[in-house]
Amino acid sequence: MTQPTSASSVPPITEEDIAEFLANTPGFFERHAEVLGSVTITSPHGHRAVSLQERQAEMLREKIKGLEQRVMEIVRHSNENAHIAQKIHQWTRDLAAAKAPLELPATVTEGIRTLFDVPQAALRVWDVAPQFLGAAFSEGASEDARSFASSLTMPFCGPNLG
Repeated sequence: MTQPTSASSVPPITEEDIAEFLANTPGFFERHAEVLGSVTITSPHGHRAVSLQERQAEMLREKIKGLEQRVMEIVRHSNENAHIAQKIHQWTRDLAAAKAPLELPATVTEGIRTLFDVPQAALRVWDVAPQFLGAAFSEGASEDARSFASSLTMPFCGPNLG
C-alpha cells in the first residue's frame, strides 16, 4: 500500500513552472482576461508599477527609437556612397576626356586631389615607351619603390614609409 504524500513532500511551484505552463497554454489569458489586466510590472524608468500593456508599449517605443536611429545611419551611409559614386563618375569622365596619353597622369593625380580632397598625389610609372622617358611621371621611381609596388597584392593608398 502506498502512503499518501504529505503537503511538505510536494515540491513548490517555481517561476519556471509558471512560465512553462503559460507558454504551453496559449489560451489561458483569453479565458482569464481579468488576470492579464491586473498584471503589473516595475517600470525601468522609475520604481512605480505599470500595467503589462504600458510596459510592452514602452519596450516597443524603445525598439522603434533604436530602429529609427539605424535607418538614419543607413540613409547617411547611402548618401555618402552616392556622393563617392558621383565623384568616381566625374573622375572617369575626366580620364575619358583626356586627348593625349601624356595628359592622363596629370588627370589622374589632379582628379584624386580635387575630387577626393587628397592633399598630395603622385604617379610614378616605369618601363615606359621611349616617347615618355622624359615625362615627370616616368622619373624618380627608385628601386625600393619598384620593389615595394611589386610586392603589393592589392591597390595601396597611403604614404610609402619604406
